[in-house]
Amino acid sequence: MWTLTVCRGSRHCSPWPPSHTSGRRTHPLGPRCPGLQCMLEWDHLPRSPKDLPVASPGRRQDASVRGLKEALSAHSAEIRTVLADAGVLLLRGWAVRSEQDFQLAMLALGWPPLSDYFPREAGRRPLGQPGCEYVWPTNSLRQTGAYLSSEVLPHTENYYAVQMPRYVCFWCHRPAWFGGDTCLIDSASVFDDLPKALQHKLSRSAFRIRRVVSREDLKALYGIHGSASLQRLREEYAQRGVRLQPHPADTDAYELVEFQKPSVLQSSSRTGRRQTSICFNFGECGVAAREALLAGLKRRGFFNGPKWAIHRSLWLAARRWPVFRSFLGHLDAIWLFLLDASQAFRRWRHPPPHSCVKQTLGDSLSRKQQERLGSALASHTYAFHWRRGDILLLDNTRTLHDGLPGFGLRRLRVILLGELKLPQSLHRLHCGVFAIDDETH
Repeated sequence: MWTLTVCRGSRHCSPWPPSHTSGRRTHPLGPRCPGLQCMLEWDHLPRSPKDLPVASPGRRQDASVRGLKEALSAHSAEIRTVLADAGVLLLRGWAVRSEQDFQLAMLALGWPPLSDYFPREAGRRPLGQPGCEYVWPTNSLRQTGAYLSSEVLPHTENYYAVQMPRYVCFWCHRPAWFGGDTCLIDSASVFDDLPKALQHKLSRSAFRIRRVVSREDLKALYGIHGSASLQRLREEYAQRGVRLQPHPADTDAYELVEFQKPSVLQSSSRTGRRQTSICFNFGECGVAAREALLAGLKRRGFFNGPKWAIHRSLWLAARRWPVFRSFLGHLDAIWLFLLDASQAFRRWRHPPPHSCVKQTLGDSLSRKQQERLGSALASHTYAFHWRRGDILLLDNTRTLHDGLPGFGLRRLRVILLGELKLPQSLHRLHCGVFAIDDETH
């Protein structure tokens, strides 16, 4: 039997600190399969990342990768329904011990994987191992969780990339020594809590994204797209509404990528109710928003207690002295710099030119609106505690996420499934709201 349990405020995912789970009732989830039964235990319908559904092998079920593949393949539609409602699903207790195991299991869902991270950020590159064509590190140059700095930046996955996934799959190869949790934010509840004026501003806005990419990185896309030249690649991206042109500051080595993304997404839940959620990278929302988010998390009990004393002291110094904030950022990168010194050294010797962004989301918001946005995010943030071998599935249209501070070399791997075909043209996207096709995956 394959059991799927919804744990409200459980030890797996909770407002900080964890609370206890109340009693549950059991309901069937979908049709029974020969030798495999999928049940959903809940005390109420899952509605957010707080109500974390946990799928684990039953007592008599094979917990190997083969057993997980059979379970995911047989219940792909039901899993998609759970993700649409709760925004997240945890697979725990399965014997997934390598990147190859992770890829085999995730492809069993039958959702097409994304292999194009263009224009990917520095440190985001494929593993380059056999059987891991679609497995990526979260970042190979800097910590994306269990870091020392105070920057918590929830985001929609691949917001800065041309292709955005519908589903994001994380696998924990090694948890952090301390902290390093992943924050999960119900973006639909965040949008509902915002003032009407701020909702209207987000709904009416589509913000321009500019990224700088080297010609060397572009060559890796030739094989993916079957392009024989840079000009052909430009034409293919132009069909998506993406402008790819030589960078004005360095026309020989770098290209400037320009496109737009809607700020608000609409999708349907199992009940048929239309859900409106935010699509953005919180790093664009201004300093006041980031400070309000951190203050809100502290009020809710995040980063309290003697274990966090060193982190709190460092954050206080960083707030008083901006130079110290930069120093913390370098400390967070030093271990990964040593692990991949050649790539980091090349970027230090030949840094890319600036992207020359004209206006960010934060530039369009007043300080009061930035603070209100940060406070709303803090109110709907829940911490997920990693264990070795955990697989966490996210609906990218419902759940914002980010790694939290801590200490230790946390190692996560990620696979992106199903493309969200969003309008991105610089000339045709005049509204910040986009309704998602429920069949998109």
